[in-house]
Amino acid sequence: MLPALGYRTASFDFPTDLGAHSTDFVTLAKADLITRVETELADASRVSIYGLTYTDGTGIHDIHRYGNHHDGVILVRRGGASGQDHAVALRFSTDTF
Repeated sequence: MLPALGYRTASFDFPTDLGAHSTDFVTLAKADLITRVETELADASRVSIYGLTYTDGTGIHDIHRYGNHHDGVILVRRGGASGQDHAVALRFSTDTF
């Protein structure tokens, strides 16, 4: 059974939780990045987004490397409740970690 949708407070860190470092990322042009994210989400059975909520509650921002266990990430699950999560992690080209 999937948990209810909504906002949750959580800590996420690329190096600690994914074992990912800046050298693991590939730089993409904006159009290519959009296509890549759309492809990742196309057949998802569940999507979890880690970021900071806007103060008015209308959405989430900072869904990228932020540092100090405050990174944002998109977790995509395929295959229903028993599927594995796949991380879509984003960083700015100037970020090193």
